[in-house]
Amino acid sequence: MMLTKIAFAVLALGAIALPHAAEAKSARCYINTHGYFGCSFRSLGADGSFLIRGGDVAGFSMIMMDSGFASGFERFGSRNVPLAGTFVRDGGDPACWNNPELGMKVCAW
Repeated sequence: MMLTKIAFAVLALGAIALPHAAEAKSARCYINTHGYFGCSFRSLGADGSFLIRGGDVAGFSMIMMDSGFASGFERFGSRNVPLAGTFVRDGGDPACWNNPELGMKVCAW
């Protein structure tokens, strides 16, 4: 199971760099390190994993690892960088994810 999740994460990271046939949807996003911005939202799988792009965000992916828990990756230049810690779904707004270790919040509406 863990190997499957790792393989999915690797495929999702490649999704940031490659064009897709799947259609992205327009959304409103928020990352506390970037503020609010218009973004494109693309689902990366039935488990809820997703990719957002827009504003000064080249790519941010949230890869579900377990129900309500995810790993985050951000694109910097030509590199996809795994972010420390675990993102936890926000109980007050399920469109948001919090990472207490980084003090980071990511939302896509």
